[in-house]
Amino acid sequence: MQLQEVKKNRVYETIVTQVQDLIVRGELKTGDRLPPERDLVASFGVSRASVREAICVLESMGLVESRAGSGTYVTTASVENLIQPLALTILQEQDSIREIFEVRRLIEPHLAGLAAERAPEGERQELRAIVGRHGQMVDRGETGAEADGEFHLAIARAARNAVFLRLIFGVHDLLGKSRDSRFQTGGRPKQSLNGHLEVLAAIERGDSPGARDAMNAHLATVEKFVWKNMRKETSVAGGQIGRAGAPPARAASETRAGTNGGRTQGGGVEPGAKRKG
Repeated sequence: MQLQEVKKNRVYETIVTQVQDLIVRGELKTGDRLPPERDLVASFGVSRASVREAICVLESMGLVESRAGSGTYVTTASVENLIQPLALTILQEQDSIREIFEVRRLIEPHLAGLAAERAPEGERQELRAIVGRHGQMVDRGETGAEADGEFHLAIARAARNAVFLRLIFGVHDLLGKSRDSRFQTGGRPKQSLNGHLEVLAAIERGDSPGARDAMNAHLATVEKFVWKNMRKETSVAGGQIGRAGAPPARAASETRAGTNGGRTQGGGVEPGAKRKG
């Protein structure tokens, strides 16, 4: 089970979201005990107070229960408790990704065109070196996301426009959301590399319209991959929510049907059950 270090704003809410996500993904199941408080504090990198506040919120949502002297356990998950915050998160992220691509389509093709017109030989060499590193990463089976980001920043520098450059550096982290590792699947690393090669070839030729067209085509391909993965992620999460949300009565009934006085239907003794006599 992997926990991520928490940013300092609204700390307890971030902890709640991470635990919800673990339940949705099936990494935490009904009856599982959460790690001790001191371990959660160390894993999240937060204070005891933040962990305790998060546990209280999770209890109020009906997702966990604290047992005196024993610990905190995942309870039978409710579909409503899980699906509402998850759906909101997905919708918010979809809006964010859509807006990021709107900005990228508006700015980056124009920057590629300017780079084809203005880039000195030194910056063209830098672009070639970045694409070379990108290709080596992809050949090793890596995503190449770091080189991907470097390539787009290098084009902004090669455009020789200080205002555009400050703008791109100012929103670089935000634009990088569309390069999230979750979206680097299904052949996208290779497709991104091919797109960069096309853009670089146009810049090398000094072909401004060709560079703009190549960047537009590259962004369209990347956006297609991202939306495909977003839809797949939403579908998988929905299926996991359905499995996690089995009604408590049904779960209890299945437990009774499968056991009889500590014995399984096949007559064997369940782990932890004592034999009589």
